[in-house]
Amino acid sequence: MDARTPHPLRCTRLIAAVALLAVVTGFVGANSGRSPARPGRADAVDAAPVAAPLPGRVLIHLQAPRTQLMEVTAYCPCQKCCGPEAAGITASGKTVDYDSGRFVAADTRLLPFGTRVRVPGYHDARPVEVIDRGGAIKGNKLDVYFPTHDEARRWGRQVLEVQILE
Repeated sequence: MDARTPHPLRCTRLIAAVALLAVVTGFVGANSGRSPARPGRADAVDAAPVAAPLPGRVLIHLQAPRTQLMEVTAYCPCQKCCGPEAAGITASGKTVDYDSGRFVAADTRLLPFGTRVRVPGYHDARPVEVIDRGGAIKGNKLDVYFPTHDEARRWGRQVLEVQILE
């Protein structure tokens, strides 16, 4: 190629920019200065019918997880953590073996049973389920479960950004 021949990539970009400009100005120009469409006018737009879900199909509403700053402590199934009546059954009725012993206790007025959360540093930040509650777990507090008292003590008390998934 000599100096007078434009580079093919530059031409492509220039054409794309001109086309984009034409679309944008054509759209704005076509709609500027007009009053909104009124019924009976030729340019009035009818509302498109909304398709009903197909029978037997489930529509899933995806929502981005919200985050909440929470005080996160830990507990285990021992009598010191759960009281003298500790029997390995959570408040939801599930055993402490549920989900390989990876779950949390929460204030179920804020996070009902079945809510899934991600706690940084717990279970590799994989989602875990709320299946328990506790007398000291009120408001923005969570209690992560560990199988031993030593593991629970090592966790300590942390303030973390917890993701609430559902």
